[in-house]
Amino acid sequence: MDKSWMQLNNRMLPDFEKGVKDFLNFAYANKDPQSKIPCPCMHCNNFFNQRREVVAKHLVLRGIVKGYDRWIYHGEDFGSYSHKYNDDGAGNISNVGDNDFIPEMIGDVATGFCSSGFFLLGFGGDR
Repeated sequence: MDKSWMQLNNRMLPDFEKGVKDFLNFAYANKDPQSKIPCPCMHCNNFFNQRREVVAKHLVLRGIVKGYDRWIYHGEDFGSYSHKYNDDGAGNISNVGDNDFIPEMIGDVATGFCSSGFFLLGFGGDR
């Protein structure tokens, strides 16, 4: 699906309007037309649910949230996403051995939190 419209600065261009229409058709493909969906405009940020016509208006007036190029709140599967950058494996956690360090790292964070900030909140025993 073409998502180039999301990068356009001029939201009055026909390509942007077509992109909004295509997005809404995708988002409502398996929904009741009167239902509400998370609005991906810059203000609502997929947090507030709106009706179709309100989402369309918000997208034109406010623009779509930057970086929302995988429409996970609107029915797009994780597997259907094609990453736009070169995937050389850098940053992929599965490339970092067997990940034995993760439980230790979480333990370190929890220990630091419990031995300092947690007690400042008024929780904890004799401290």
